[in-house]
Amino acid sequence: MQIRMLGPFEVRADDGASADVPGARLRGLLIALALEPGHVVPKGTLVDWIWGEHPPSDAANALQRLASRLRKVLPDGVVDGQTNGYRLRVDPDAVDAVRFERLIVQARKDDDPRLLREALALWRGAAMQDVDLRDSEALVAAVTRLDRFPATPREISSRSSTHNATPRTQPPVKARHDHLM
Repeated sequence: MQIRMLGPFEVRADDGASADVPGARLRGLLIALALEPGHVVPKGTLVDWIWGEHPPSDAANALQRLASRLRKVLPDGVVDGQTNGYRLRVDPDAVDAVRFERLIVQARKDDDPRLLREALALWRGAAMQDVDLRDSEALVAAVTRLDRFPATPREISSRSSTHNATPRTQPPVKARHDHLM
């Protein structure tokens, strides 16, 4: 399964078929889990992601219903419920945002412009651009972190000229996310 959030939100099964994840809250839940692949995300953290400062009075039950809905649209066994939270069972590189951050860190460590270009090629538009969770400070923080992740045009340019390579992609759009604020 592939989860793409560096641009339009998209989920693809292993066979390439698109998985429809309808609604901002369901997408928010998937994103919160996907940014921590293989790790249990505590229920309180997930409630903050989805509802922010205005959780429903029965937040635990509302979260459980959302997780149940998410299980129905994703392949069997991908969403794992634990007593203290939920875990998404996917390879970290199956999540474009996680892969992007890993590639940027590795590109710097190895001084490798090819990895930098590979990371930047993952961007297809503004991060999480079609997930509208206005009350979610966690979502806004994640978008801001990705948009500001240090891979500047100057860095790309200097690394490319140092290695006589021409970047094939543009740097990620430092898009404003006014719709989230």
